[in-house]
Amino acid sequence: MAQKKKMNRKETAVPQIKDNVTASVFEQLKSMKHSLKLEQEQLVKQEREQKLREISEREKNKSFEELLNESGLNWNDFK
Repeated sequence: MAQKKKMNRKETAVPQIKDNVTASVFEQLKSMKHSLKLEQEQLVKQEREQKLREISEREKNKSFEELLNESGLNWNDFK
């Protein structure tokens, strides 16, 4: 009885797209997937670089007061 149920499950398995698509179309889809993945990685890299540039630009344009406030130095220690 258990074997019969297992066979029925295999027979009623849902067909996948790659079973119904020709090899050339499947390869095209794989190459498109790969290129989209590369584009996504490139976009993430560009965004990261842009954020780093913005941070460095903010650091360059800080006023003396901002730099002094960020400093952990206490003027009383140097008296």
